[in-house]
Amino acid sequence: IWGTGERFDRVDQMGGETCGQVVEHFTRQGRWTYLPAPFFMTDAGYGYYRDTRCSVGMAFGKEIRMASPVLPGQEDTWLLGDPARQLKTYMGLTGAPALPPEWAFGLWISANGWRCDADVEEQLAALKKYDAPASVMVLEAWSDESTFYRWSDAWKDPQRMVKKVRDAGLHLVLWQIPVIKSAEDSPDREAVCRDRAVAVSKGWVIRKADGSPYVIPERWFEGSLLPDFTNPEACEWWFSRRDHLLLSGVEGFKTDGGEFLFGSDVCLHDGTPGLEAHNAYPLQYIRAYHEWMRRRGVLGVTFSRAGYAGAQTAPLHWAGDQLSTWEELKAQLTAGLSAGLSGIVFWGFDIGGFAGELPEAELYLRATAFACFCPIMQWHAETPG
Repeated sequence: IWGTGERFDRVDQMGGETCGQVVEHFTRQGRWTYLPAPFFMTDAGYGYYRDTRCSVGMAFGKEIRMASPVLPGQEDTWLLGDPARQLKTYMGLTGAPALPPEWAFGLWISANGWRCDADVEEQLAALKKYDAPASVMVLEAWSDESTFYRWSDAWKDPQRMVKKVRDAGLHLVLWQIPVIKSAEDSPDREAVCRDRAVAVSKGWVIRKADGSPYVIPERWFEGSLLPDFTNPEACEWWFSRRDHLLLSGVEGFKTDGGEFLFGSDVCLHDGTPGLEAHNAYPLQYIRAYHEWMRRRGVLGVTFSRAGYAGAQTAPLHWAGDQLSTWEELKAQLTAGLSAGLSGIVFWGFDIGGFAGELPEAELYLRATAFACFCPIMQWHAETPG
């Protein structure tokens, strides 16, 4: 049994059970996944796809069992033929993979601790010194940590810095998060309160059935609002604040998060049922970024960890957060194989792991060798504590 989305526990799901919900889980994902799919294929001449964004739990024992809500219009499709034909049929139903620009297949460098011009200049100098053939630089800690569309004061001249990156032959990708942050947790309370007031008054945020704004109830970005990317006016407002980034030369966004829409009592502008909203939201968010860049004439990329069936139509993806251990490297290999067997073609992971102790040399070398065979080869890590 192959497919079912990106899986960290096993590639062959025979004898196992899968969770069908998009789950944000920091390291040691186990049975949890950022990117499930209600699809499987077999070497017995048949596979299956349920056309729903509801959570579909699957168990593969002597019998194949599924558990999910049934909504009007939901369709089940049996996929026949050898595994290659089954996968091709599934991708025909959910969308063909979008081909990224050629530069996306080069070496990516990233770290969430690069916070100012001097950090970038240090990395550019190191690339030149060691003749490292990088093509992409990712900046995570670039924003004001309030609006996520303004540069922080730590950057002396963002426009000049972007030009330096471009002149060095690299393409710049900036980190994003789909939230309107809570004022209590923001350095710039005034800007956040202003954005929240506008978005709520215009109906540009996701709401609950009673009409009140949905608020992230816990964990990452607790208290924040979620923009409704199914609302064209909300998208126009959201991206008008980010147009200056594209004009400066930014060519992509690390579209992190998207897993924070909980509960069935929510209303989206396009009528997405509440039971489907949680799994649907990550792809709605990512596709909105793709469409915005295309409208602005930028052949850019998104780099995402969350998604659902059809995620291949909005590449690229990476495996999320793992520790720098051999066990986690094995889980990353499992995730890459199962993602590929679920139609997620353009995929990568954090070489050597993202969190925890620095990896031992052998682990780092083996992870680098593995990454050479992944479409996206990215060095990335958190700042050592």
